[in-house]
Amino acid sequence: MHVDASGGGRRVGQCWVIELIGEHDLSTASMIAEWMAGIDDSARLIEIDLREAEFIDSTVVGKLVSLEAALAQAGRELLIVSPAGSFPRRVLDVVGASLMLQVVDEPPFDVQLPRRREEASSCP
Repeated sequence: MHVDASGGGRRVGQCWVIELIGEHDLSTASMIAEWMAGIDDSARLIEIDLREAEFIDSTVVGKLVSLEAALAQAGRELLIVSPAGSFPRRVLDVVGASLMLQVVDEPPFDVQLPRRREEASSCP
């Protein structure tokens, strides 16, 4: 099965943002793990942006839950951006992960992710 997936992680101000684009499942798990392993140690807030994700499965949900636990132990915060009604949000809701994770429809004003990589950031 071919999965159309891309994304990556980058610093936006004092935040670390990982953006998942397209379809993500077991076949992209190692790529997602690589992006998560690359999180800058100095970033206090890590944002996983699912606004451009068309599909996620339980493998991705498991990685998000594991990441949240590791970050919490280190005194860091994880924020999942996934609009209500989107496929990723429905998956998070159905499996109960949205009760365990901090999930928002849009990034907070001061953590706004530029929609294009060339745009300036307002993330602190």
